Amino acid sequence: MDKINNSKETNTGKRKTIYTALLCVILGAACMYWSIWLFFVYGPLFFIAFILGIVVIVKGQVLAGLTITLATSVLPGIMFLILVVLPNKTEIRSFVAEWSGKAGMSELVIKHEAAIGEKVVTPKIELELESVKRKRRIGTLLRHVKPSHGAIFIAVKWKYKNISDKPISPIMKPTLNLISPNGEFYNTDVRATKIGSKMLKVIAVNSVNPDITVNLISVFEVDHATAKMDGWRAIIKADEPICITLD
Repeated sequence: MDKINNSKETNTGKRKTIYTALLCVILGAACMYWSIWLFFVYGPLFFIAFILGIVVIVKGQVLAGLTITLATSVLPGIMFLILVVLPNKTEIRSFVAEWSGKAGMSELVIKHEAAIGEKVVTPKIELELESVKRKRRIGTLLRHVKPSHGAIFIAVKWKYKNISDKPISPIMKPTLNLISPNGEFYNTDVRATKIGSKMLKVIAVNSVNPDITVNLISVFEVDHATAKMDGWRAIIKADEPICITLD
């Protein structure tokens, strides 16, 4: 009789583990469908389901366990393909083509040129680079970041507005880089840009809906000698490439 009761309890425990794993998979898929950027939610859910799948295999339910682990391994990739890659395949192909090669500039054709304070209008956005400042630190007195020895920060404040009738997807949002007078390509300093964005109360957004204006700050770490040179340019990758003269 005890053996029968133990067997029932064991089977009940296995079923609970399987149901919990399936629930995690379903919730993870739902969160991923709701927003691809909720990875901090659906990531742990899929991971928990994967671990529970292994537990189910160890407990003897091999088929159920393999099904769960396979689902947690394959389902996120399939959903990413359906939700992100396929709807934006044309834009992704164009993005990769334009940014391929040395410093991502070999095939980039500038279609708009302007100066600081001038508005640039493309088919999808209205953009303006508002200011460029050289700073020895970014942040507040209590929380700030300093550049490396012999370097200085160049902080670029800019904004753009979606003037099209469709949202701008996250992978196609405008990005800004600097080109030095000697042709060197500069990417943003991630930490300094993050702190600068918090100071300006810049809110990160996913897709940019029509008629929405996004205010941004991009921070770059540059050595003192190069920062003092004339001839700096900002290259903005939008639906059409833009060059802003910074002098």
